[in-house]
Amino acid sequence: MKKLSVMLMLILLIGLLSAQKFDPDFFQSKTILCCFTKTAIPNIDGNIDFQIVDGVVQTGLESFDKLAKEYRIVDLKPFYSDVRYKEWNNNGAYLQNTYRIMLDSDAQIDAATEALNKDPNLIYAELEAILRSKFVPNDPMLGQQYVHARINS
Repeated sequence: MKKLSVMLMLILLIGLLSAQKFDPDFFQSKTILCCFTKTAIPNIDGNIDFQIVDGVVQTGLESFDKLAKEYRIVDLKPFYSDVRYKEWNNNGAYLQNTYRIMLDSDAQIDAATEALNKDPNLIYAELEAILRSKFVPNDPMLGQQYVHARINS
């Protein structure tokens, strides 16, 4: 029984250690999603002023700019183009403060994600997942269901 418990613990530990590592089959290449804090982007529109200097993003946020230089962050793009309810937030994470961080290469994407998660100007940073259909429905009446075409499901 002890051997079984130890084996299960080892399998669980290995699974946890290998979680969320970059894999081009599951994550967008050279892309990290992040959400800036309200203090980092003090305007309600979520606009962050940045410049590209020597091919690297500079925002004026000292800790972020240091990471941008270290991990070669080459562009910032808003994740949501239009946010209707700008006051809505989830524990300080405003939709309009969510950005795609574009890196120069995938070489250090895992290290960059980890370092960005520790930046005080960011609420979170994570790899951008590629969403795919997992299965094809086996419903013989699927073709007669009009709602799927209307809602693009």
